[in-house]
Amino acid sequence: MLKVAIVGCGKIADAHVAQIQRLKDCTIVAVCDREPLMAKQLCDRFPVERNFTDPTEMLRVSHPDVVHITTPPEGHFELTRLCLEHGANVYVEKPFVVYAQQAQELIDIAETKGLKLTAGHNYQFSPAARRMRELVRSGYLGGNAVHIESYYGYNLADPELCASLAGRQATLGPQAARQVAPKYH
Repeated sequence: MLKVAIVGCGKIADAHVAQIQRLKDCTIVAVCDREPLMAKQLCDRFPVERNFTDPTEMLRVSHPDVVHITTPPEGHFELTRLCLEHGANVYVEKPFVVYAQQAQELIDIAETKGLKLTAGHNYQFSPAARRMRELVRSGYLGGNAVHIESYYGYNLADPELCASLAGRQATLGPQAARQVAPKYH
């Protein structure tokens, strides 16, 4: 049985718990948040036995195989390092860390200890993200795109749109990309 812990009990933690609980051989052994009420409330919403306010204590007592870090980005480096140093594999929400040298340090620790380390991005394989990567690779957005931001939404009050979205995945077409491209040249 894979033992999972979560550090950071805000909104995204609920999505992590829901998906982890779908896996047969996984159990959530602990959650941790510096705000005690947040940790307690997550345990109340889901069947998680233990909650903590101190990640070091959580690691010492619960001995998770993997820790999901769902805190704000400025805490990712220290928390990830702590978990790796305690022998836990780590799944950390995006952005991975704030600085490149921090990323390299964490990768080095994980490699030295033979641990898995990954940055999560829930929508990286969505049709829009895949299409945007194709546009970047093809050079359509110019050769020097280093950052692309996208905002999209649907009018869910439109019954026709809801019906069409339910039966297929929408893709980002060239017209939408042309509207964005000039900003990045």
